[in-house]
Amino acid sequence: MKNIFIHLGFIFILIGFSIIFVDKASASINNYYEDVNESNEIISLVHNNYSEFKANSLEIKNNIIDVSKSFNFYLDDFQFINPTIEEKVKKVETGINNLTDSVNNLITYCVYDLNDEFMDNECESFKTNFNNMMESYSKMIDVYNDVIKEYNDYCDKNGREHVLDYNQNIDESIVTASAKLK
Repeated sequence: MKNIFIHLGFIFILIGFSIIFVDKASASINNYYEDVNESNEIISLVHNNYSEFKANSLEIKNNIIDVSKSFNFYLDDFQFINPTIEEKVKKVETGINNLTDSVNNLITYCVYDLNDEFMDNECESFKTNFNNMMESYSKMIDVYNDVIKEYNDYCDKNGREHVLDYNQNIDESIVTASAKLK
């Protein structure tokens, strides 16, 4: 009889270990699929935000080029041309500010290493293009303010009214994002 209890105890122990093993295996499989789903969701978010960023950044680039072409004029004409230039600069800033959500999302999700080459390429492309866009914008503002300074020097010599330097109007989170990526 003692032998039967030992065998039954052994069977119950095996059943207990089997239940624990099946439970752990089931949890591991569930965790794996949750990780895969979460990874796929992150990859999708990166792709969608990058597509939005890419389309808008091309427009911003063209607007920056348009502003840069506007700097070819005689100082005597600046007072008439300046409102148009300022309007174009504000259009660039509006475009950059419209990227706030996609830029912040890309910065958030591009930190994940999901071993997805396509996502990695989009993240690297985003970082490079975003930094280039912000540097181009910053240089454009610097050149614009240099032109204003030159015009104000011209005004001093010719008794005309000065124009104030241009103060950029970029969303603070974009400026912070730009600093994070450098």
